[in-house]
Amino acid sequence: MNRAADCPFENVPDSLKNIPDSDLVRDISPEGFTVSAEFIRHDLMPLAETVLADFSEFRKKRSEASRPGIFIVIIAGGVSSGKSSAALMLKKLLTLTGIRTETVSSDGFIYPSAWLDEHQLMDKKGFPVSYDVKYMEDFLKAAKNPSEDIAAPLYSHRVYDRLPDTRQIIPRDTDILIFEGVNLLAPAEEYGLPGIRAPGDYADLVIYIDAPESLAESWHRKRCLDIILKTRNSPGSFFSRYAGMSAAEIENEIRRVWESINHVNLIKYIIPYAGRADIRVPVYPEHRLGGPERRSRNRSHLPETEE
Repeated sequence: MNRAADCPFENVPDSLKNIPDSDLVRDISPEGFTVSAEFIRHDLMPLAETVLADFSEFRKKRSEASRPGIFIVIIAGGVSSGKSSAALMLKKLLTLTGIRTETVSSDGFIYPSAWLDEHQLMDKKGFPVSYDVKYMEDFLKAAKNPSEDIAAPLYSHRVYDRLPDTRQIIPRDTDILIFEGVNLLAPAEEYGLPGIRAPGDYADLVIYIDAPESLAESWHRKRCLDIILKTRNSPGSFFSRYAGMSAAEIENEIRRVWESINHVNLIKYIIPYAGRADIRVPVYPEHRLGGPERRSRNRSHLPETEE
């Protein structure tokens, strides 16, 4: 397919529909599990088509620009709502159309654990105040219209920390950047640093993945238990502290962390700002996605992309 800048965007959804089921399942399924072609077509494609429609309008408006810039999509939602998987599968689906798409997690912009310990913020990890928001803002500013490739920090769930010497490179000719994370809809004042803009202010499209807390908590408990049991005996693993505990004891600790951190984060900093999204995507049991629901977002305060 031609470069995304030259292709007729209105025909891209049809190209998605013409991809054989076997190719979709092979190319879209996240590592470690397989999604069905029915899920991709019924649940994921409507979201992709929504993104493509806004991307098309973005490119039409910037058709005169020598460098149209990167179309930034924010995907936000609570812990274990499915946002990371949705972002990854969406990236893979869009990439199949020839549109150069990259996905970055905001986890990499959380302050290093040593910094959080020093400032007594480990029990607020994932809250807005735990993010290096200036670093995040500089990244998003660069992504609006990059003059060169840009780098994003990476996070490891095995060591439960930012990786100090590893970066994800985002090519300057990327068409769509999907930036996903829990607190990306919070207003600037929640980050506790004067003079910055909120991450959502840099987005061209904001999507909120809306999973009921009961579902998210059960998915989180299973995911954490799997990670802990697989990594607690590995050298350097953050979860080595669980080495002598039974599965039941670990589950109790996961529940405690959910109630004291993730639940508080959800009700104080995530749900109250869900209305700042352009699109709401409801989540149902078995990780099914409802149809995207469009909302109205005030864009008058958003920073302009430089020509």
